Amino acid sequence: MMMAAALTVPPSVPWQRQAASTGCAAAATTAPLPRSRFTSRRRSSIAAAPPGAAGQPTPQQRDAASLDVSGAVVQPAYRSTPWQEPAGSSAAGPRAAARVALVSESGICRGPLAAAAVAAALASRGLAEVECECRATQSYCVGEGAHPAAAAVAEELGLQLEAGYAAQQFKEARDIVEFDVVLVVDKFTAADVLREVSVFDTIKSWGLGPTYSSKVRRLGEFNPAATAAAAATNPEAGDIEDPLYGERTSVFEHSSLQCCFQVKDREAGDIEDPLYGNVGGEEELAAVWAAAADIQAAAEGFAAFVAGVAQQHAEQQAQQAQQGDSQAPGGEAGSGGSANDSSGSGGSGGSSGGGSGAGTDRLGDALVAAVRGMEAMEWMVPPMLQPR
Repeated sequence: MMMAAALTVPPSVPWQRQAASTGCAAAATTAPLPRSRFTSRRRSSIAAAPPGAAGQPTPQQRDAASLDVSGAVVQPAYRSTPWQEPAGSSAAGPRAAARVALVSESGICRGPLAAAAVAAALASRGLAEVECECRATQSYCVGEGAHPAAAAVAEELGLQLEAGYAAQQFKEARDIVEFDVVLVVDKFTAADVLREVSVFDTIKSWGLGPTYSSKVRRLGEFNPAATAAAAATNPEAGDIEDPLYGERTSVFEHSSLQCCFQVKDREAGDIEDPLYGNVGGEEELAAVWAAAADIQAAAEGFAAFVAGVAQQHAEQQAQQAQQGDSQAPGGEAGSGGSANDSSGSGGSGGSSGGGSGAGTDRLGDALVAAVRGMEAMEWMVPPMLQPR
Protein backbone atom coordinates (compact mmCIF):
# COMPACT_ATOMS: atom_id res chain seq x y z
CA MET A 1 0.00 0.00 0.00
CA MET A 2 1.55 3.16 -1.16
CA MET A 3 1.26 6.39 0.88
CA ALA A 4 1.23 9.79 -0.73
CA ALA A 5 4.37 11.71 0.02
CA ALA A 6 3.75 14.77 2.14
CA LEU A 7 4.89 17.97 0.52
CA THR A 8 6.74 20.10 3.01
CA VAL A 9 6.55 23.81 2.27
CA PRO A 10 8.52 26.15 4.47
CA PRO A 11 6.15 28.60 6.09
CA SER A 12 6.53 32.11 4.74
CA VAL A 13 4.21 34.05 7.08
CA PRO A 14 3.81 33.88 10.84
CA TRP A 15 0.46 32.15 10.84
CA GLN A 16 1.77 29.46 8.47
CA ARG A 17 4.69 28.88 10.80
CA GLN A 18 2.27 28.62 13.68
CA ALA A 19 0.12 26.11 11.75
CA ALA A 20 3.11 23.96 10.90
CA SER A 21 4.27 23.89 14.48
CA THR A 22 0.87 22.92 15.89
CA GLY A 23 0.02 20.45 13.12
CA CYS A 24 -3.28 22.15 12.33
CA ALA A 25 -3.60 22.38 8.58
CA ALA A 26 -6.73 24.51 8.83
CA ALA A 27 -4.90 27.24 10.70
CA ALA A 28 -3.68 28.77 7.46
CA THR A 29 -7.20 29.28 6.19
CA THR A 30 -8.38 30.93 9.39
CA ALA A 31 -5.42 33.33 9.68
CA PRO A 32 -6.25 37.06 10.12
CA LEU A 33 -5.99 39.32 7.12
CA PRO A 34 -2.97 41.66 7.02
CA ARG A 35 -3.53 45.26 8.01
CA SER A 36 -2.87 48.32 5.92
CA ARG A 37 0.47 48.68 4.23
CA PHE A 38 1.31 51.87 6.18
CA THR A 39 0.56 50.22 9.51
CA SER A 40 2.57 47.16 8.58
CA ARG A 41 5.59 49.22 7.58
CA ARG A 42 5.27 51.42 10.63
CA ARG A 43 5.01 48.45 12.93
CA SER A 44 7.88 46.68 11.22
CA SER A 45 10.12 49.74 11.50
CA ILE A 46 9.29 50.15 15.16
CA ALA A 47 9.80 46.49 15.80
CA ALA A 48 13.08 46.54 13.92
CA ALA A 49 14.45 49.43 16.02
CA PRO A 50 12.65 49.58 19.36
CA PRO A 51 13.33 52.56 21.66
CA GLY A 52 16.38 52.04 23.74
CA ALA A 53 18.08 49.77 21.24
CA ALA A 54 21.72 50.27 20.44
CA GLY A 55 22.19 53.54 18.55
CA GLN A 56 18.54 54.60 18.97
CA PRO A 57 18.08 57.13 21.83
CA THR A 58 14.75 57.31 23.60
CA PRO A 59 12.72 60.56 23.62
CA GLN A 60 13.84 61.16 27.20
CA GLN A 61 17.45 60.80 26.14
CA ARG A 62 16.96 63.20 23.25
CA ASP A 63 15.40 65.79 25.56
CA ALA A 64 18.26 65.43 27.99
CA ALA A 65 20.79 65.87 25.18
CA SER A 66 19.13 69.09 24.04
CA LEU A 67 19.46 70.52 27.55
CA ASP A 68 23.10 69.58 27.93
CA VAL A 69 25.22 72.76 27.94
CA SER A 70 28.44 71.18 29.17
CA GLY A 71 30.03 71.72 25.77
CA ALA A 72 28.79 75.27 25.25
CA VAL A 73 31.25 78.14 25.32
CA VAL A 74 30.01 81.36 26.93
CA GLN A 75 31.60 84.61 25.81
CA PRO A 76 31.03 87.18 28.56
CA ALA A 77 30.28 90.76 27.52
CA TYR A 78 31.54 93.50 29.80
CA ARG A 79 29.76 96.86 29.56
CA SER A 80 31.21 99.79 31.45
CA THR A 81 29.09 102.78 32.38
CA PRO A 82 29.92 106.26 31.03
CA TRP A 83 29.77 107.91 34.44
CA GLN A 84 32.88 105.95 35.37
CA GLU A 85 34.78 107.42 32.43
CA PRO A 86 35.17 111.12 33.44
CA ALA A 87 37.54 110.31 36.30
CA GLY A 88 39.88 108.48 33.94
CA SER A 89 39.64 111.11 31.23
CA SER A 90 40.31 114.00 33.62
CA ALA A 91 43.28 112.17 35.10
CA ALA A 92 44.80 111.82 31.64
CA GLY A 93 45.30 115.59 31.39
CA PRO A 94 43.48 118.79 30.47
CA ARG A 95 40.68 118.34 27.98
CA ALA A 96 40.32 120.21 24.73
CA ALA A 97 38.09 123.27 24.56
CA ALA A 98 35.47 121.18 22.76
CA ARG A 99 35.38 117.87 20.93
CA VAL A 100 33.05 116.83 18.13
CA ALA A 101 32.66 113.32 16.73
CA LEU A 102 31.55 112.78 13.12
CA VAL A 103 30.09 109.29 12.84
CA SER A 104 29.41 107.39 9.62
CA GLU A 105 28.89 103.73 8.82
CA SER A 106 32.30 102.70 7.49
CA GLY A 107 34.42 105.68 8.53
CA ILE A 108 36.26 105.93 5.21
CA CYS A 109 34.19 108.33 3.12
CA ARG A 110 31.57 110.60 4.67
CA GLY A 111 33.22 110.57 8.09
CA PRO A 112 36.66 111.86 7.05
CA LEU A 113 35.09 114.41 4.71
CA ALA A 114 32.78 115.65 7.47
CA ALA A 115 35.58 115.90 10.03
CA ALA A 116 37.75 117.88 7.61
CA ALA A 117 34.88 120.14 6.52
CA VAL A 118 33.75 120.92 10.07
CA ALA A 119 37.32 121.58 11.20
CA ALA A 120 37.90 123.96 8.29
CA ALA A 121 34.62 125.79 8.91
CA LEU A 122 35.41 126.19 12.61
CA ALA A 123 38.96 127.38 11.92
CA SER A 124 37.64 130.06 9.56
CA ARG A 125 35.60 131.42 12.49
CA GLY A 126 38.50 131.44 14.92
CA LEU A 127 37.53 128.17 16.61
CA ALA A 128 40.50 126.03 15.65
CA GLU A 129 40.76 124.78 19.24
CA VAL A 130 37.68 122.61 18.69
CA GLU A 131 38.81 119.07 17.90
CA CYS A 132 36.99 117.06 15.24
CA GLU A 133 37.38 113.31 14.84
CA CYS A 134 35.41 110.69 12.98
CA ARG A 135 34.21 107.28 14.05
CA ALA A 136 32.53 104.32 12.37
CA THR A 137 29.55 102.35 13.62
CA GLN A 138 30.64 99.18 11.79
CA SER A 139 33.94 97.36 12.10
CA TYR A 140 34.51 96.11 8.56
CA CYS A 141 36.74 99.06 7.60
CA VAL A 142 38.54 99.61 10.91
CA GLY A 143 42.18 100.49 10.30
CA GLU A 144 41.68 101.52 6.68
CA GLY A 145 42.45 104.97 5.34
CA ALA A 146 40.11 107.33 3.54
CA HIS A 147 38.52 106.03 0.35
CA PRO A 148 40.45 107.14 -2.78
CA ALA A 149 37.42 108.99 -4.13
CA ALA A 150 36.95 110.82 -0.82
CA ALA A 151 40.63 111.74 -0.72
CA ALA A 152 40.49 113.05 -4.29
CA VAL A 153 37.41 115.17 -3.61
CA ALA A 154 38.91 116.52 -0.38
CA GLU A 155 42.05 117.58 -2.23
CA GLU A 156 40.00 119.35 -4.89
CA LEU A 157 38.00 121.19 -2.23
CA GLY A 158 41.08 122.15 -0.25
CA LEU A 159 40.07 120.07 2.78
CA GLN A 160 42.88 118.68 4.90
CA LEU A 161 42.28 115.08 5.89
CA GLU A 162 43.88 113.81 9.06
CA ALA A 163 47.46 112.69 8.45
CA GLY A 164 47.83 108.94 8.71
CA TYR A 165 44.12 108.55 9.16
CA ALA A 166 42.82 105.09 10.09
CA ALA A 167 39.15 104.35 10.67
CA GLN A 168 38.13 103.76 14.29
CA GLN A 169 34.94 102.21 15.58
CA PHE A 170 32.59 104.15 17.82
CA LYS A 171 32.96 103.00 21.44
CA GLU A 172 29.80 104.09 23.20
CA ALA A 173 31.00 104.04 26.81
CA ARG A 174 34.09 106.08 25.97
CA ASP A 175 33.07 108.34 23.10
CA ILE A 176 29.73 109.52 24.49
CA VAL A 177 31.74 111.03 27.37
CA GLU A 178 34.89 112.14 25.59
CA PHE A 179 33.00 114.00 22.85
CA ASP A 180 30.71 116.90 23.60
CA VAL A 181 28.60 116.40 20.47
CA VAL A 182 28.14 113.32 18.29
CA LEU A 183 27.08 114.21 14.75
CA VAL A 184 25.81 111.32 12.64
CA VAL A 185 25.42 111.41 8.87
CA ASP A 186 22.02 109.70 8.48
CA LYS A 187 19.17 108.02 10.31
CA PHE A 188 20.74 104.58 10.00
CA THR A 189 23.90 105.70 11.74
CA ALA A 190 21.77 107.47 14.33
CA ALA A 191 19.94 104.21 15.05
CA ASP A 192 23.23 102.33 15.46
CA VAL A 193 24.60 104.92 17.89
CA LEU A 194 21.41 105.40 19.89
CA ARG A 195 20.89 101.66 20.25
CA GLU A 196 24.06 101.51 22.33
CA VAL A 197 24.00 104.91 24.01
CA SER A 198 20.37 104.75 25.12
CA VAL A 199 21.17 101.71 27.27
CA PHE A 200 23.08 103.97 29.63
CA ASP A 201 20.08 106.30 29.91
CA THR A 202 17.84 103.41 30.97
CA ILE A 203 20.16 102.06 33.66
CA LYS A 204 20.95 105.48 35.14
CA SER A 205 18.37 105.38 37.91
CA TRP A 206 19.05 108.67 39.65
CA GLY A 207 17.45 111.97 38.70
CA LEU A 208 15.71 113.05 35.54
CA GLY A 209 18.50 115.21 34.17
CA PRO A 210 19.98 115.35 30.67
CA THR A 211 20.49 112.08 28.87
CA TYR A 212 23.43 110.84 26.86
CA SER A 213 21.19 110.32 23.85
CA SER A 214 20.53 114.06 23.68
CA LYS A 215 24.14 114.63 22.60
CA VAL A 216 23.50 112.78 19.32
CA ARG A 217 22.35 114.92 16.38
CA ARG A 218 22.35 114.62 12.61
CA LEU A 219 24.89 116.75 10.78
CA GLY A 220 22.34 117.47 8.05
CA GLU A 221 20.13 119.32 10.54
CA PHE A 222 22.53 122.24 10.35
CA ASN A 223 22.33 122.53 6.56
CA PRO A 224 20.58 125.86 5.78
CA ALA A 225 19.23 124.38 2.54
CA ALA A 226 17.52 121.58 4.45
CA THR A 227 16.23 124.19 6.89
CA ALA A 228 14.64 126.25 4.13
CA ALA A 229 13.18 123.18 2.45
CA ALA A 230 11.65 121.94 5.70
CA ALA A 231 10.19 125.38 6.46
CA ALA A 232 8.69 125.62 2.96
CA THR A 233 7.01 122.22 3.18
CA ASN A 234 5.85 122.70 6.78
CA PRO A 235 4.91 126.34 7.52
CA GLU A 236 3.83 125.46 11.06
CA ALA A 237 7.40 124.43 11.81
CA GLY A 238 8.75 127.88 10.97
CA ASP A 239 8.90 128.89 14.63
CA ILE A 240 11.81 127.33 16.45
CA GLU A 241 13.12 127.19 19.97
CA ASP A 242 16.33 129.16 20.33
CA PRO A 243 18.68 126.76 22.16
CA LEU A 244 20.68 129.60 23.70
CA TYR A 245 18.13 132.19 24.80
CA GLY A 246 14.88 130.24 25.00
CA GLU A 247 13.05 132.74 22.80
CA ARG A 248 10.81 131.81 19.91
CA THR A 249 12.04 133.35 16.69
CA SER A 250 10.91 133.01 13.10
CA VAL A 251 13.28 130.88 11.10
CA PHE A 252 13.49 133.56 8.42
CA GLU A 253 14.34 136.27 10.98
CA HIS A 254 16.84 134.10 12.79
CA SER A 255 20.35 135.25 11.87
CA SER A 256 23.30 133.72 13.70
CA LEU A 257 21.53 130.51 14.70
CA GLN A 258 19.23 129.98 11.73
CA CYS A 259 20.95 126.68 11.08
CA CYS A 260 19.66 125.07 14.27
CA PHE A 261 16.12 124.76 12.92
CA GLN A 262 14.94 121.24 13.60
CA VAL A 263 14.67 119.20 10.42
CA LYS A 264 12.12 116.62 11.52
CA ASP A 265 11.85 114.94 8.14
CA ARG A 266 13.70 111.65 8.34
CA GLU A 267 15.08 112.00 4.84
CA ALA A 268 15.79 115.75 4.71
CA GLY A 269 18.62 115.64 7.24
CA ASP A 270 20.38 112.59 5.80
CA ILE A 271 23.62 112.67 3.82
CA GLU A 272 23.42 109.77 1.39
CA ASP A 273 26.18 107.18 1.32
CA PRO A 274 27.97 107.72 -2.02
CA LEU A 275 29.65 104.31 -1.91
CA TYR A 276 26.43 102.34 -1.48
CA GLY A 277 25.68 100.46 -4.69
CA ASN A 278 28.67 101.96 -6.52
CA VAL A 279 31.75 100.03 -7.56
CA GLY A 280 33.91 102.85 -8.82
CA GLY A 281 34.05 104.95 -11.92
CA GLU A 282 32.54 108.31 -12.76
CA GLU A 283 29.18 107.54 -11.18
CA GLU A 284 30.75 106.85 -7.81
CA LEU A 285 32.93 109.95 -8.02
CA ALA A 286 29.88 112.06 -8.85
CA ALA A 287 28.07 110.62 -5.81
CA VAL A 288 31.03 111.51 -3.59
CA TRP A 289 30.98 115.07 -4.95
CA ALA A 290 27.26 115.35 -4.18
CA ALA A 291 27.78 114.08 -0.64
CA ALA A 292 30.71 116.45 -0.14
CA ALA A 293 28.55 119.40 -1.17
CA ASP A 294 25.92 118.48 1.43
CA ILE A 295 28.61 117.93 4.03
CA GLN A 296 30.21 121.32 3.42
CA ALA A 297 26.88 123.14 3.65
CA ALA A 298 26.02 121.38 6.90
CA ALA A 299 29.53 121.98 8.26
CA GLU A 300 29.19 125.72 7.66
CA GLY A 301 25.86 125.72 9.45
CA PHE A 302 27.22 123.80 12.41
CA ALA A 303 30.25 126.08 12.63
CA ALA A 304 27.91 129.09 12.76
CA PHE A 305 25.99 127.37 15.54
CA VAL A 306 29.19 126.76 17.53
CA ALA A 307 30.31 130.36 16.95
CA GLY A 308 27.06 131.60 18.48
CA VAL A 309 27.55 129.31 21.49
CA ALA A 310 31.16 130.49 21.86
CA GLN A 311 30.12 134.13 21.79
CA GLN A 312 27.54 133.66 24.53
CA HIS A 313 29.98 131.54 26.53
CA ALA A 314 32.62 134.28 26.35
CA GLU A 315 30.09 136.85 27.56
CA GLN A 316 29.15 134.64 30.49
CA GLN A 317 32.79 134.12 31.37
CA ALA A 318 33.39 137.88 31.34
CA GLN A 319 30.40 138.49 33.60
CA GLN A 320 31.55 135.82 36.03
CA ALA A 321 35.04 137.28 36.09
CA GLN A 322 33.65 140.72 36.92
CA GLN A 323 31.48 139.28 39.68
CA GLY A 324 34.47 137.41 41.08
CA ASP A 325 36.60 140.55 41.08
CA SER A 326 33.92 142.54 42.87
CA GLN A 327 33.18 139.86 45.49
CA ALA A 328 36.70 138.61 46.25
CA PRO A 329 38.78 140.85 48.51
CA GLY A 330 41.98 140.07 46.62
CA GLY A 331 40.59 140.68 43.12
CA GLU A 332 42.77 138.34 41.08
CA ALA A 333 42.91 135.71 43.79
CA GLY A 334 39.14 135.55 43.98
CA SER A 335 38.83 135.28 40.23
CA GLY A 336 41.47 132.59 40.05
CA GLY A 337 39.78 130.56 42.76
CA SER A 338 36.49 130.72 40.89
CA ALA A 339 38.15 129.56 37.70
CA ASN A 340 39.75 126.61 39.45
CA ASP A 341 36.46 125.59 40.99
CA SER A 342 34.58 125.86 37.72
CA SER A 343 37.17 123.94 35.76
CA GLY A 344 37.18 121.22 38.36
CA SER A 345 33.42 120.81 38.23
CA GLY A 346 33.01 121.36 34.55
CA GLY A 347 35.77 119.07 33.39
CA SER A 348 33.47 116.09 33.50
CA GLY A 349 30.03 117.28 34.50
CA GLY A 350 29.03 118.75 31.18
CA SER A 351 29.97 115.71 29.21
CA SER A 352 28.82 113.09 31.66
CA GLY A 353 25.24 114.15 31.82
CA GLY A 354 25.02 116.72 34.59
CA GLY A 355 26.50 120.00 33.33
CA SER A 356 24.47 122.93 32.10
CA GLY A 357 27.29 124.89 30.51
CA ALA A 358 27.14 127.78 32.97
CA GLY A 359 30.01 128.34 35.37
CA THR A 360 32.56 126.30 33.42
CA ASP A 361 35.69 127.24 31.52
CA ARG A 362 35.18 124.73 28.73
CA LEU A 363 33.44 125.74 25.56
CA GLY A 364 32.46 122.10 25.19
CA ASP A 365 30.24 122.20 28.26
CA ALA A 366 28.38 125.20 26.88
CA LEU A 367 28.08 123.39 23.55
CA VAL A 368 26.61 120.34 25.29
CA ALA A 369 23.99 122.53 26.98
CA ALA A 370 23.10 124.23 23.70
CA VAL A 371 22.71 120.95 21.82
CA ARG A 372 20.62 119.48 24.61
CA GLY A 373 18.41 122.55 24.42
CA MET A 374 17.46 121.71 20.85
CA GLU A 375 14.06 120.17 20.37
CA ALA A 376 14.17 116.40 20.45
CA MET A 377 12.97 114.53 17.38
CA GLU A 378 10.64 111.78 18.51
CA TRP A 379 11.72 109.34 15.82
CA MET A 380 15.33 109.58 17.04
CA VAL A 381 14.41 108.96 20.68
CA PRO A 382 14.49 105.23 21.54
CA PRO A 383 11.03 103.84 22.42
CA MET A 384 12.09 103.13 25.99
CA LEU A 385 12.90 106.83 26.48
CA GLN A 386 9.90 108.38 24.74
CA PRO A 387 7.35 110.20 26.94
CA ARG A 388 4.21 108.23 27.72
